[in-house]
Amino acid sequence: MNPVTLVAGFVPLVLFALLDGAIPVAAAAALAAAAAVVAFAAMVRRAVPVLPIVQAVTLAAVSALAFTGGPATQSFLTDYGRGLVSLVLAAYILATAGFAPFTAAFARAGVPREHWHSPRFIGLNRRISAAWGAAVLVLGVSHLLYGAVGASLTRFEGLVLNWGLTIVAVLVAFRYTQRTIAAARTGAVRPPQGY
Repeated sequence: MNPVTLVAGFVPLVLFALLDGAIPVAAAAALAAAAAVVAFAAMVRRAVPVLPIVQAVTLAAVSALAFTGGPATQSFLTDYGRGLVSLVLAAYILATAGFAPFTAAFARAGVPREHWHSPRFIGLNRRISAAWGAAVLVLGVSHLLYGAVGASLTRFEGLVLNWGLTIVAVLVAFRYTQRTIAAARTGAVRPPQGY
C-alpha cells in the first residue's frame, strides 16, 4: 500500500474543507462530491474504493440540504458542515474497521491475491484503518469546535484549532501507516492474538 495513494482518497473531504466559506456551502459540497465521483472512477480499476462513495453520498446530502434549505440551514452548514461530514466519514471508517477495513482496497494493489484474506493482512489493515478513522475524527471535532467558537478566536488560534490539529492527526496516521507497512514487509509484525 502506498500511503500517498491512501491520503489521495481523502481529497474530496479536504477540497470541501478548503472551499467551504470561500464559496457558498452548497457549491463547495457539490464540487467536493463531484471530486469524490472522479476519485472513485480513478480508483475503481484496482479495487472497489468505498471511501470516495461514502464521501460522495455525504457531500451530496450536504449540498442538497444547502441548496434547498433557507439562510439558517446554509449558515449552520457553513459553520458545521465540514465537521459533520468528517464525523460521518470517521464513524464509517471506525465502524467498519473491524470487518471491512477501507485500507484493504488500497493495500491489495501491492499484495499478492493469496494474502488478501490472511489474518495478518486483515489485522494490519484493521489497525491502519482505525488510525485513519481516529485522524478523521480529530478533523471532525476540530472543525466542529471551530464552527462553534471560531469567531471569538484570533486568526492564529483559529488556524491552530481548524487546521493545526488536523495536520498533526493526519501526519500521525500517515507515519503510523508507513511504520506498519515497513514492519510488515520485514516480517516484524505478527498477527494480533486470536487470529
